[in-house]
Amino acid sequence: VRDEHLLKGHSGRFGAGLPRVSDGSLLFLQHLIAKMKPEGARIGIILNGSPLFTGGAGSGESEIRRYILEHDLLDTLVALPTDMFYNTGIATYIWVLSNHKPTERKGKVLLINASDMHSPMRKSLGSKRKQLSD
Repeated sequence: VRDEHLLKGHSGRFGAGLPRVSDGSLLFLQHLIAKMKPEGARIGIILNGSPLFTGGAGSGESEIRRYILEHDLLDTLVALPTDMFYNTGIATYIWVLSNHKPTERKGKVLLINASDMHSPMRKSLGSKRKQLSD
């Protein structure tokens, strides 16, 4: 990954930057962005809060987020309720990326707080206690 970043730069998958070694979420996100078809593509991925909140200004994480926003790739972020997934109670987010936004959506990011849009499950499955409500 480091070699590809240094040798290929923005013509490779990781030109925007490298996050800390302990978190590969932003590497995977950059990999998906590199696979987007130039004529238009959408990506939907569920990630924990790490890609949104880790790394100070000028860090690899910050530079990757800057690249995504400056290239107008982030379409929508949805904050999900905690306790939505089996054996984890962490906060999770749906990232929707697009490289072909409609004109009225260009330069904008839709933020949806769905953290309270849940109903309890009849029976828990490990730490999964909630489901999205209608």
